[in-house]
Amino acid sequence: PTAVKPAATAKFYFSGTYTANNYNVRYTGASNLGNKVDFSVVQNQPIPNDASHLNICGDCGTAVAIKVGGRYQFTLEHKASYLTFIPYSTQEIVREGVITAIQIKADKAITGRFDFNDNGVVLSSRPAANSSTTAIYLKLNNFEIPVSPDPTKNASIIVLPPGTYNRIDVEYFIHSAATNLTGIIFKRYTGVTLTAGRNKKISADLQVINYGTYGPALFHSWSSPANGCPNINECYWYFLEGQPNWDSKTLWAANGHLYTGGMWFLRKSQIPGFNANNYRGADKTQLNNPQYEIAPSSNGHPSWALTNRFFFMPALGYGYVGGGIGGAGRYWTRSNRGGNTAYVWAFSATSVGVGNNIYQMQMPYWTAQ
Repeated sequence: PTAVKPAATAKFYFSGTYTANNYNVRYTGASNLGNKVDFSVVQNQPIPNDASHLNICGDCGTAVAIKVGGRYQFTLEHKASYLTFIPYSTQEIVREGVITAIQIKADKAITGRFDFNDNGVVLSSRPAANSSTTAIYLKLNNFEIPVSPDPTKNASIIVLPPGTYNRIDVEYFIHSAATNLTGIIFKRYTGVTLTAGRNKKISADLQVINYGTYGPALFHSWSSPANGCPNINECYWYFLEGQPNWDSKTLWAANGHLYTGGMWFLRKSQIPGFNANNYRGADKTQLNNPQYEIAPSSNGHPSWALTNRFFFMPALGYGYVGGGIGGAGRYWTRSNRGGNTAYVWAFSATSVGVGNNIYQMQMPYWTAQ
C-alpha cells in the first residue's frame, strides 16, 4: 500500500444556486449523513503514520463557508478525537515481535451512530455501553517495535468520539515469528479527557515479565523443603478457592522468546480462611494420596480492574528441555509423598490440581503469593 499525500487545500463543487454571504458546512466522512456520524468498531491502517483511513471510520468536522468573490471558502474544524499510539520497547525480547493490531476498550460507548450538528458530535446521543459499543479494534500491517519512539515505524491512529473517560484499556497484539504465536501487552489509562479536534499521543514502553533462561537457575530437582514452596494445603486453597483462570493471551518471555499461556489465581490475602496448616480443617499433607484436579473456573484474563488481587503463573512446561511450554505448568510443592516422589502443582487450559513426580524431575520452585 501507498500512503495518501495530504493537500493544503481542496476544491468542492455543489449543484444549485447559492447567494447568502455564508453557509454552515458539515463533514461526516464517508457516511455523508449530515446529521449523523458513525464511529467504526473495526478500523484498518496498513501503513505506519498514515491517517487516510479516518474518513471512513468516524472523522467529522464543521465550518462556516464565507463568500469571497464568486466562491465560498472555509477551513474545516475537526470534531472527532484521535488517539495516536507510538509504542516502543527497551526490552530486546519484545522487539522480536511485530504489532498486528491495537484494541482499546472504554467505560462508555466509543462506536456506533451519534447525532451531529453545527457544533459537532452530540455526546448526549452516545449509544448505550455494551460489549459491541465500548471497543475499537485497529488492524495493522505487522508494524515493527523500535527501541525508542519513532512515528515512521508504527504510529497507529484511532478516531473516536470526544469526551471524558474514567478508563481506557489498551491491548497491543504482538506476533512472534520465532514461536509463531500472538499475544497481548496491556496498558490502562484512567481519567482520560479527549477534546474534539485534538490528537492525544500515547507512547508506551512495552514490557513483559522475563522468567529467564532454561537451566539450573530456573528448574531444579526436588529437595526438602523445596526452597519454601507452598505445601499441599496451600495448593488446595489456590485451586479450589482461588478462582483459577487460564490465560492464553498475556505475553511473557522465557529462554529468549515470547510465549503465552498461564494461570491466574487469587492471592492468598484474597482467599477467606487461607491456612497453610489445613484445607478447611483437613490436613492434606497427611493423606496417603491427595492427588486431585478440577477444571479452571474460567478461561481468560480476570477483570483487568482486579488483577492486583490475582497473581500469574506461566506455563513453563515440564522441564528445561522445553516440553509443554505455553501449554502446561508444573511446579514443585514442598510436600513429599515418600520414597523418591514429591507432590507437584500442575495446570493447563483444562485442569488444575496436584499430582506427584520423582525427585529427579526438573521443575521450577515457587512461593505462595
